[in-house]
Amino acid sequence: MSVASAPSIADQFQHLKVTIGNSTIEVPKGIDPTTFETIVRILKDQC
Repeated sequence: MSVASAPSIADQFQHLKVTIGNSTIEVPKGIDPTTFETIVRILKDQC
């Protein structure tokens, strides 16, 4: 007997919206952490 489980909240989302200052970016699920850190650093410098 197998029991099906509902998808987790994380599995239901395909991207995350990040807003810094007046800039908003959509970060895709599974993005490389180094790339994400670089994007955030650039946005912080520009805002």
